[in-house]
Amino acid sequence: MPRIGKVARFNPDTLAIAWTGKRIGDVLHMGVDEAVSLFATCP
Repeated sequence: MPRIGKVARFNPDTLAIAWTGKRIGDVLHMGVDEAVSLFATCP
């Protein structure tokens, strides 16, 4: 993910998208194990 300092390069509308209670910005900062758990139930 391209980053400048601590600011992700995604617009606010993109960062506001949520999946099972997590915003996409949160998902982008997850570790692999946490992300695998979050998406484990996806078809």
